[in-house]
Amino acid sequence: MYIKYNTHRVGTAACFAVGNKPVGPDNPEGPRKILDKIVQKSAFRVKIYADNRTYQQGDLISFSIKSAKTGYLNLIEINPNGKVNVLFPNKYKSNNNIMMDEEIKIPQSIGGFKLRASSITGTSRIYAIVSMKPVNLFKEDIGVLNSGFKSLNKMDLKSLSIQLKIDVEEDK
Repeated sequence: MYIKYNTHRVGTAACFAVGNKPVGPDNPEGPRKILDKIVQKSAFRVKIYADNRTYQQGDLISFSIKSAKTGYLNLIEINPNGKVNVLFPNKYKSNNNIMMDEEIKIPQSIGGFKLRASSITGTSRIYAIVSMKPVNLFKEDIGVLNSGFKSLNKMDLKSLSIQLKIDVEEDK
């Protein structure tokens, strides 16, 4: 399934993994709102889809991503509990370059790690953010490192939106 958004400075896409619960807490001021705004204001198309629509605990997860422009990919998850995790880049692979029109599979194309479905039940929302300027959420001085991956909070995401020059405040 592809979900495409087009607007201005950054290319982004959201892939919704199907589950049996709503995607994270529906807090309009939370991380989901910020990431949705970044998606809505994107400038070029990024396609993302998962290899399956549902997963059982322990299943291997894979995403295919293709960007209309060369840039820097950050793959972000909001899990069913509302926690924000940077899936890529990470401790295992920190080079997040993506070439125009080249489909990559994460983690297969880049190697070094595996993504497995956790015991948390529900639906996760996955965001693929490709920026033209170098943005690497793993290397940034934000978030908390947890088992090789970063966890982010609302302020970290606001910092990302500032780097991308995207206003995530209410439209006037």
